[in-house]
Amino acid sequence: ILRTRWHIILGATIIALAIGTISVYRITPLYTATALVMLDSHQNRMVASVALSQSDSASYYYDPALIENQIQILNSRGLAARVIEKLKLDEDPQFNPGLLPPKPSEPGILDGLWRFAGNLNLRNWLPSAPVIVAPTDEQQSSKKREELIDIFQGGLTVRSRGLSTAIEISYVSPKPY
Repeated sequence: ILRTRWHIILGATIIALAIGTISVYRITPLYTATALVMLDSHQNRMVASVALSQSDSASYYYDPALIENQIQILNSRGLAARVIEKLKLDEDPQFNPGLLPPKPSEPGILDGLWRFAGNLNLRNWLPSAPVIVAPTDEQQSSKKREELIDIFQGGLTVRSRGLSTAIEISYVSPKPY
């Protein structure tokens, strides 16, 4: 069977390799930054994990509620808003898609079909009074801020490390900063 069907096997292999190669080149690389923070449970404050010495670590104890509280604070929208403001992430096109130049759209066959189908709808033949309510500047600003926070939090991961007082904070981004 291999001798008679070798051209089919070779063709399928070449097609699979071509699809795989194209897929690899089209995938956006993702970069991850990770920080490990240790919670000082005696004073209820965060300290850098590198600042602790071996002798200090014996006096720490594990409190799951305290760890969970800190994780919730690190995941909070208020803290995310402060990070966005301090780092001026609203000026970065990765977080504010409104700064990207608009992509030119090319009308396709489906666009023409949708327009034709829309013309067949009897509701489009009857005049209707348009109700247009323009959002206020404050509403637009608030919506933009919420979208920025959503985009920022989409790459953020905060989790505890086992039964220790360490918290791992990771951020995934398509751009290395």
